[in-house]
Amino acid sequence: MSETTQRMLLLSVALSLFITACVYTLHLGSQMDRALLVVRDNNYGQKRSVQSTIEMTDPETYSGAQVLQSIAQIKENGVAIKVDGHIFPETTDINDVDVSLLDLTKNYIVSYIRNGSGKLIQIVFNKR
Repeated sequence: MSETTQRMLLLSVALSLFITACVYTLHLGSQMDRALLVVRDNNYGQKRSVQSTIEMTDPETYSGAQVLQSIAQIKENGVAIKVDGHIFPETTDINDVDVSLLDLTKNYIVSYIRNGSGKLIQIVFNKR
C-alpha cells in the first residue's frame, strides 16, 4: 500500500473518531439538560417556603383583604393566625372577629411557625 493511501486511511479514521466524539458529547449534553429539567420540575411542586435557588427573595406579603380571607378560612386550615400581636385561635368563628383590628389597605409580611416535626402551628402577619 502506498504511503498516500495509508495517510488517507489514517486521516479518515481520525476524522470519523473525532465526529463520533462530537456526536457523543452532544448526546451527553442533551441528557444532562433533560436531567436538569426533571430536577426543576420536581422542585416546582414544593411549598412556597422552600426555595429552589440560593438567591435572597423578597418577603412574602399579603394584602389586608387576603389576611381577612385567611382568618375567614381559619377553621378549614386548622392553624392559629396572629395579626399584629392579636391571636385568632383555630376555633375562631368569622362572625365573632373584630375586623377593625385589620387595616385592609396595608400589606402584611407573613411568617410561618412550625413545631419540631415541621407541622404548621401558627401563621404570623405583621404590617409592612
